[in-house]
Amino acid sequence: MLEVFNLEVEGNENCYVTEDGILVHNGYGSNDGGKLEEDIKEALDEAKILNTAGEKFGANGSIGEIDFQTPDYIIEATVKNKGKLKQINKLLTDSIMNPDGKPVILIAPNYTNSSAVKAIEDAGATVVHTIEDLISILNK
Repeated sequence: MLEVFNLEVEGNENCYVTEDGILVHNGYGSNDGGKLEEDIKEALDEAKILNTAGEKFGANGSIGEIDFQTPDYIIEATVKNKGKLKQINKLLTDSIMNPDGKPVILIAPNYTNSSAVKAIEDAGATVVHTIEDLISILNK
């Protein structure tokens, strides 16, 4: 027998079902990348953390783009649950995009696969799942 629940949500709430069939409340679905970046920008500004967003390198971003940059960190944001290792490696090592060798933080609310997280961390980046954790690291 399949158990079914009827949810009644009041206000501005986000609910979605992940690729694994898990219901997530106040999370980011696979099409919510813009919303995640808006929320990060708002949190950075609210915390008074100096930042630039969407900086492109090369003609029309042909070399790459940095989602966010602070004086001390590069921040990559994704709603995907895997597949960011190549981008993280580029952000860590590309002398044009990261000439000062800043540490890289991946904020990825849906990045829950332990082997994918370990691969990012083994490359030298930090993985966080919430904006609150991101702000906490940036304020250290």
